[in-house]
Amino acid sequence: MDKLFFKKNTIARVEHFWILLLTLDWNRFSFWVKFKEILNHINWSNMNLLINNFSNQLWEKEIRQFINILLKKWIIIYSSSNINSKLKLIENNFITEDCLSFPRTVYRELTQLCNLECIHCYSASMIKWFKWLDFNEIKNTIDELIDRWVEFLNIWWWEPMIYKDIYKTLYYAISKWLTIEMTTNWILINDDSIKKLKKTWIKFIQISLDGSHKNIYEKIRRKSDFNKVISAINKLIEAWFVLSVNTVLMKHNKDDIINIIKLCKNLWVNYFKVSPLMETWRWSSNVLDLQLSLNEYKNIYKNIIKYKQSHLKDDMKIIIYQNILKPDIKNIDWMPDNHYWCPASRTTCWIDSYWNVYPCSYMNHKELCCWNIKEQSLLDIRSKSDIMNKIRNIDKITWKCSNCDFLDLCRWGCRATSYLRYKKLDATDPLCVVNI
Repeated sequence: MDKLFFKKNTIARVEHFWILLLTLDWNRFSFWVKFKEILNHINWSNMNLLINNFSNQLWEKEIRQFINILLKKWIIIYSSSNINSKLKLIENNFITEDCLSFPRTVYRELTQLCNLECIHCYSASMIKWFKWLDFNEIKNTIDELIDRWVEFLNIWWWEPMIYKDIYKTLYYAISKWLTIEMTTNWILINDDSIKKLKKTWIKFIQISLDGSHKNIYEKIRRKSDFNKVISAINKLIEAWFVLSVNTVLMKHNKDDIINIIKLCKNLWVNYFKVSPLMETWRWSSNVLDLQLSLNEYKNIYKNIIKYKQSHLKDDMKIIIYQNILKPDIKNIDWMPDNHYWCPASRTTCWIDSYWNVYPCSYMNHKELCCWNIKEQSLLDIRSKSDIMNKIRNIDKITWKCSNCDFLDLCRWGCRATSYLRYKKLDATDPLCVVNI
C-alpha cells in the first residue's frame, strides 16, 4: 500500500493559533494548531492509520479534509517507495498570548555607509569611518534566527550593496531557508553583481524610486542617477528577479505618483509599494518642506485606488495601507480584543550595525534600545527587555483614538509614528486621517 510522505523537507512553526508551514520550494501555508500531532506522524502513514490514531482528538471529517488539503497543495504525496523527506517542527516558548513566540520578520542593518544623500533619509548622518561587520558574527545571528525560524530577513538602511560580504551573507541566509528581501537604491548594480546575486538564490528585491523622471528623482535622491536606476530595473526583470518598487510620499513627488505607477507598470515591475514619510533622522528638522498634510495623504491614496481599479488588473500588485482612508480591515486578525495591532516587539524587531536590538526598524532612538545581541540572545532580549514589555503592555491609546468608531479594526495604528512625532508610545497615530 502506498504511504504518505512530505514531498520535500518542510519546516513548521507552532504559534498559539496556527501552524505555519514552509516547504523547500518556498511555498507557505498555515493551519490550525490542533493538527500539530498529525503533522508529526504523516511520514510512512496513510489516511486510515491517521484516522485510527487521532479519532479521539479530531473528527474523522476534519482529518480527511486536512490530509486532502495537504495532498492538493502538494505538501504531501502518496508513494510506494521511501521518500527521504523530513518535517522540522519548531516550538518556541510563548511570551504573551498577543505576541508571536519569536519574530516572523527581522530587519537588519549591515553598514552605515551609503553612496547617496537622500533628503528624507531615515538614518542618521553617515559616518566617515565604519568598521565592517564580521561575517562570522553575522552567521551566528542568522543561526539563531534559523533555530527559532524567523521567516523573513529584511536587509535595508543605508546601502547594503556596499557591505563587503553582502553576497556571502545572502547565500548563507538563503541556504538556511531564510527568505530575504533587500532594499537598495541599486545605483551600484551591474551585470557582474546580477550574476553574483543569482548565485545567492535571492528572489525578492526592492528598489527605491521616488520620481518618474530625472528632475524629481535626483532632487530627492541626491548624488543618484535616474537612468542607472531604470537600467538596473530592466536588467533585474530580464534576470527573472521578483521586483518591488517602493516610493516614499512627500511634497516633492505628490503630483507624480500616478506617473511613477505607470512607469513601473511599463517596466514590468511585480509590486509597487507606497510608503508614508516617517519623521526621523536627517529631515526631521525640515518637516514642513517634506511632510504632506493628512488631507494630501488622503487624496493621494484615493487617486491611487481609483487608478488601480480602472487601469490595473493582475499585472502589477499595488500595496498601500488602505486603512489610512477608512479602517475597514482588521490589521492582525489573530490579535485579541483590546490589544493594539502594531507589530513592534510582537512580530518584528530591528538589529542595527552595532548589534543593538530595537522593537522595530523605525523605533531606533537610543532610549528605545532593548539590548545588544552580542551580550544576550534575541530570545532573551524579547522576553526580558523592559522596552519591549512596556510596548506589549500598552492597553490604552490617548487622544481621539479612545472614542473612534473604527477602534476595533484599526487598533490604534503605528506606535513608531506616534513616538517619532510626540515622543509618546501611547499617542494617536499622527498619520490617521479619520475624521479630519
